[in-house]
Amino acid sequence: MTDPQDEPGRIEALLPWYANGTLSAEEAAEVEAALAADPLLRAHLARIEGERIAAIESAEALPLPSSRMADRLFAEIAATAPSPRPSWLGRLFSRFGEQIASLSPPQLGLSTAAAALVLLVVGGALGGLVARHEVTGSYQTASGETAVNPAGAYLLVTFQPEATAAEIEQIIGSVGGSIVDGPRAGGLYKLRIGDATMSQADRKAKTDKLTTANGIVKLVIAAP
Repeated sequence: MTDPQDEPGRIEALLPWYANGTLSAEEAAEVEAALAADPLLRAHLARIEGERIAAIESAEALPLPSSRMADRLFAEIAATAPSPRPSWLGRLFSRFGEQIASLSPPQLGLSTAAAALVLLVVGGALGGLVARHEVTGSYQTASGETAVNPAGAYLLVTFQPEATAAEIEQIIGSVGGSIVDGPRAGGLYKLRIGDATMSQADRKAKTDKLTTANGIVKLVIAAP
């Protein structure tokens, strides 16, 4: 193993991943050895942890928009959903078919509030209705009939305002994920990406995949 004191810059660069719990076992051990020997690194890690907690608290402090825009946004999402083979999310929205059918598709740009409400709509469907429906394919349901927030590997995520329902469905499905909680204030969702025995390498790979999809995913942080 490389002596961590030989590469202080590299160890410092690994600290955010260490704080998120996404390093491999070997990398984590290397960082821990460096932390034990270097009080400056420990102070830097404490700052990173403080910033991570502050980011979560700031996001949760943001108010959710009024639900009075929900009808128009349901219609917009339904109008833009793929028609040949409706996705599981589209089937969820069909539950509101009569209400949606009576509305005209709004010519509405996604302002910040509207975008947050899209997240509310998508997350509410995921976190509530999907738990009561059997979903086929690679995408996993949020929970079974008796399992609510089972032990596992979790992340907190927010989505870009311009991300579509289909894009959100695709990126979550690509990591075998499921939303088990949310939306919280600020548009935060708790995403289950695996069971409690998931390796650090697998966790890091899935976190990286979500992070690099920055056209869809806005923020990825370890669930506290």
